[in-house]
Amino acid sequence: MCHIGRILVKFVIAMAAFSFYNLLNNCIEKESQKVYALLPQYSYYFMSKYFENVFTQILKELECDYATNVHLSKTSDPKNDFIEIDALVKKNDHQIVYFENKTTLSKFNIDDTICKIEKFHSFLLDAYPDLTFEYIIISPYCDETIKESYWYFAKNGYEAREDIKHYTYNFVIPLAKFDNISLRCIVEPEYEKMKTLINSIIR
Repeated sequence: MCHIGRILVKFVIAMAAFSFYNLLNNCIEKESQKVYALLPQYSYYFMSKYFENVFTQILKELECDYATNVHLSKTSDPKNDFIEIDALVKKNDHQIVYFENKTTLSKFNIDDTICKIEKFHSFLLDAYPDLTFEYIIISPYCDETIKESYWYFAKNGYEAREDIKHYTYNFVIPLAKFDNISLRCIVEPEYEKMKTLINSIIR
Protein backbone atom coordinates (compact mmCIF):
# COMPACT_ATOMS: atom_id res chain seq x y z
CA MET A 1 0.00 0.00 0.00
CA CYS A 2 1.39 3.43 -0.90
CA HIS A 3 2.11 6.10 1.70
CA ILE A 4 -1.03 8.16 0.80
CA GLY A 5 -3.20 5.03 1.04
CA ARG A 6 -1.93 4.28 4.56
CA ILE A 7 -2.68 7.87 5.62
CA LEU A 8 -6.26 7.64 4.27
CA VAL A 9 -6.89 4.35 6.11
CA LYS A 10 -5.67 5.86 9.40
CA PHE A 11 -7.86 8.92 8.82
CA VAL A 12 -11.00 6.82 8.19
CA ILE A 13 -10.35 4.70 11.31
CA ALA A 14 -9.81 7.83 13.43
CA MET A 15 -13.03 9.46 12.16
CA ALA A 16 -15.02 6.26 12.83
CA ALA A 17 -13.70 6.09 16.38
CA PHE A 18 -14.49 9.79 16.93
CA SER A 19 -18.08 9.34 15.65
CA PHE A 20 -18.65 6.28 17.83
CA TYR A 21 -17.29 8.14 20.89
CA ASN A 22 -19.68 11.06 20.24
CA LEU A 23 -22.58 8.68 19.74
CA LEU A 24 -21.94 7.08 23.12
CA ASN A 25 -21.65 10.45 24.85
CA ASN A 26 -24.90 11.73 23.33
CA CYS A 27 -26.95 8.67 24.18
CA ILE A 28 -29.81 9.20 26.61
CA GLU A 29 -30.48 6.46 29.06
CA LYS A 30 -34.09 5.28 29.02
CA GLU A 31 -35.65 2.68 31.21
CA SER A 32 -36.54 -0.39 29.21
CA GLN A 33 -40.28 -0.96 28.83
CA LYS A 34 -41.89 -4.24 27.96
CA VAL A 35 -44.00 -4.37 24.83
CA TYR A 36 -46.79 -6.92 24.74
CA ALA A 37 -48.34 -8.22 21.51
CA LEU A 38 -51.15 -10.62 20.80
CA LEU A 39 -50.50 -13.80 18.89
CA PRO A 40 -51.48 -13.42 15.20
CA GLN A 41 -54.61 -15.58 15.56
CA TYR A 42 -55.89 -13.43 18.42
CA SER A 43 -55.04 -10.20 16.61
CA TYR A 44 -57.02 -11.44 13.62
CA TYR A 45 -59.98 -12.26 15.84
CA PHE A 46 -60.12 -8.82 17.45
CA MET A 47 -59.63 -7.06 14.11
CA SER A 48 -62.16 -9.03 12.08
CA LYS A 49 -64.49 -11.18 14.21
CA TYR A 50 -64.81 -9.68 17.67
CA PHE A 51 -67.48 -7.09 16.85
CA GLU A 52 -69.49 -9.62 14.84
CA ASN A 53 -69.71 -11.76 17.97
CA VAL A 54 -70.64 -8.75 20.13
CA PHE A 55 -73.37 -7.81 17.66
CA THR A 56 -74.74 -11.36 17.66
CA GLN A 57 -74.84 -11.26 21.46
CA ILE A 58 -76.91 -8.06 21.30
CA LEU A 59 -79.39 -9.70 18.94
CA LYS A 60 -79.67 -12.68 21.31
CA GLU A 61 -80.39 -10.40 24.25
CA LEU A 62 -83.05 -8.57 22.23
CA GLU A 63 -84.72 -11.91 21.46
CA CYS A 64 -85.50 -10.95 17.89
CA ASP A 65 -85.92 -13.00 14.74
CA TYR A 66 -82.48 -12.96 13.14
CA ALA A 67 -79.87 -14.85 11.12
CA THR A 68 -76.13 -14.19 11.04
CA ASN A 69 -73.39 -14.99 8.52
CA VAL A 70 -75.93 -15.48 5.76
CA HIS A 71 -74.50 -16.82 2.50
CA LEU A 72 -76.62 -16.36 -0.60
CA SER A 73 -76.04 -18.20 -3.83
CA LYS A 74 -77.82 -18.22 -7.18
CA THR A 75 -77.25 -21.97 -7.39
CA SER A 76 -77.24 -24.92 -4.99
CA ASP A 77 -73.43 -24.93 -4.94
CA PRO A 78 -72.12 -22.94 -1.92
CA LYS A 79 -68.96 -22.21 -3.90
CA ASN A 80 -71.07 -19.89 -6.03
CA ASP A 81 -71.99 -17.59 -3.14
CA PHE A 82 -72.41 -14.11 -4.52
CA ILE A 83 -72.83 -12.34 -1.18
CA GLU A 84 -72.26 -12.85 2.54
CA ILE A 85 -74.43 -10.82 4.93
CA ASP A 86 -73.35 -10.32 8.53
CA ALA A 87 -76.90 -10.24 9.92
CA LEU A 88 -80.52 -10.13 8.77
CA VAL A 89 -83.22 -9.15 11.25
CA LYS A 90 -86.96 -9.36 10.67
CA LYS A 91 -88.83 -6.34 11.99
CA ASN A 92 -92.31 -6.42 13.50
CA ASP A 93 -93.71 -4.95 10.26
CA HIS A 94 -92.03 -7.81 8.30
CA GLN A 95 -89.47 -5.49 6.77
CA ILE A 96 -85.96 -6.99 6.85
CA VAL A 97 -82.95 -5.11 8.19
CA TYR A 98 -79.62 -5.88 6.53
CA PHE A 99 -76.69 -5.26 8.94
CA GLU A 100 -73.08 -4.97 7.89
CA ASN A 101 -70.70 -5.13 10.89
CA LYS A 102 -67.35 -3.33 10.90
CA THR A 103 -64.99 -2.84 13.83
CA THR A 104 -63.98 0.57 12.48
CA LEU A 105 -66.15 2.58 10.12
CA SER A 106 -64.19 4.19 7.30
CA LYS A 107 -64.70 5.64 3.85
CA PHE A 108 -63.35 2.44 2.37
CA ASN A 109 -65.72 -0.01 4.03
CA ILE A 110 -68.65 2.35 3.36
CA ASP A 111 -67.69 2.36 -0.33
CA ASP A 112 -67.36 -1.43 -0.33
CA THR A 113 -70.70 -1.85 1.44
CA ILE A 114 -72.48 0.43 -1.03
CA CYS A 115 -71.16 -1.67 -3.93
CA LYS A 116 -72.20 -4.84 -2.11
CA ILE A 117 -75.71 -3.53 -1.42
CA GLU A 118 -76.20 -2.31 -4.99
CA LYS A 119 -75.36 -5.78 -6.25
CA PHE A 120 -77.67 -7.42 -3.71
CA HIS A 121 -80.57 -5.00 -4.22
CA SER A 122 -80.43 -5.41 -8.01
CA PHE A 123 -80.77 -9.16 -7.52
CA LEU A 124 -83.58 -8.60 -5.02
CA LEU A 125 -85.61 -6.44 -7.37
CA ASP A 126 -85.47 -9.14 -10.04
CA ALA A 127 -86.03 -12.19 -7.83
CA TYR A 128 -88.14 -10.93 -4.88
CA PRO A 129 -89.67 -7.53 -5.75
CA ASP A 130 -92.15 -7.71 -2.85
CA LEU A 131 -89.47 -7.87 -0.14
CA THR A 132 -88.52 -4.62 1.58
CA PHE A 133 -85.05 -4.14 3.01
CA GLU A 134 -83.41 -1.51 5.19
CA TYR A 135 -79.61 -1.28 4.94
CA ILE A 136 -77.32 -0.44 7.86
CA ILE A 137 -73.58 -0.51 8.47
CA ILE A 138 -72.75 -0.38 12.17
CA SER A 139 -69.47 -0.05 14.08
CA PRO A 140 -68.18 0.76 17.55
CA TYR A 141 -65.38 2.98 16.17
CA CYS A 142 -64.52 5.14 13.16
CA ASP A 143 -61.59 6.93 11.60
CA GLU A 144 -61.00 10.38 10.11
CA THR A 145 -61.86 9.31 6.54
CA ILE A 146 -65.54 9.75 7.44
CA LYS A 147 -65.02 13.49 7.88
CA GLU A 148 -62.82 13.68 4.82
CA SER A 149 -65.17 11.90 2.42
CA TYR A 150 -68.71 11.76 3.82
CA TRP A 151 -68.96 14.92 5.91
CA TYR A 152 -71.77 16.29 3.71
CA PHE A 153 -74.00 13.45 4.98
CA ALA A 154 -72.37 12.92 8.38
CA LYS A 155 -72.28 16.49 9.71
CA ASN A 156 -75.89 16.38 10.96
CA GLY A 157 -75.47 12.99 12.60
CA TYR A 158 -72.20 13.63 14.38
CA GLU A 159 -71.61 13.81 18.12
CA ALA A 160 -68.45 14.26 20.19
CA ARG A 161 -69.19 13.06 23.71
CA GLU A 162 -67.21 14.26 26.69
CA ASP A 163 -67.29 10.87 28.42
CA ILE A 164 -65.68 8.92 25.58
CA LYS A 165 -62.70 9.45 23.32
CA HIS A 166 -64.44 8.36 20.12
CA TYR A 167 -66.99 10.12 17.97
CA THR A 168 -70.47 8.79 17.37
CA TYR A 169 -72.29 8.97 14.06
CA ASN A 170 -75.78 8.26 12.81
CA PHE A 171 -76.31 9.42 9.23
CA VAL A 172 -77.84 8.27 5.94
CA ILE A 173 -76.29 8.05 2.46
CA PRO A 174 -78.82 7.82 -0.40
CA LEU A 175 -77.91 5.23 -3.02
CA ALA A 176 -78.05 7.02 -6.37
CA LYS A 177 -78.68 3.81 -8.28
CA PHE A 178 -82.13 3.29 -6.68
CA ASP A 179 -85.12 5.36 -5.67
CA ASN A 180 -85.76 5.63 -1.92
CA ILE A 181 -82.93 3.25 -0.98
CA SER A 182 -80.18 4.38 1.39
CA LEU A 183 -77.40 3.14 3.65
CA ARG A 184 -77.60 4.18 7.30
CA CYS A 185 -74.19 4.51 8.93
CA ILE A 186 -73.92 4.15 12.71
CA VAL A 187 -70.96 4.47 15.08
CA GLU A 188 -71.72 3.75 18.74
CA PRO A 189 -68.92 2.62 21.09
CA GLU A 190 -71.08 2.02 24.18
CA TYR A 191 -72.64 -1.43 24.42
CA GLU A 192 -75.91 -0.50 26.13
CA LYS A 193 -76.49 2.51 23.91
CA MET A 194 -75.85 0.41 20.82
CA LYS A 195 -78.27 -2.21 22.12
CA THR A 196 -80.96 0.44 22.70
CA LEU A 197 -80.39 1.87 19.23
CA ILE A 198 -80.61 -1.52 17.52
CA ASN A 199 -83.77 -2.30 19.46
CA SER A 200 -85.37 0.94 18.21
CA ILE A 201 -84.46 0.03 14.63
CA ILE A 202 -85.78 -3.50 14.55
CA ARG A 203 -89.07 -3.06 16.45
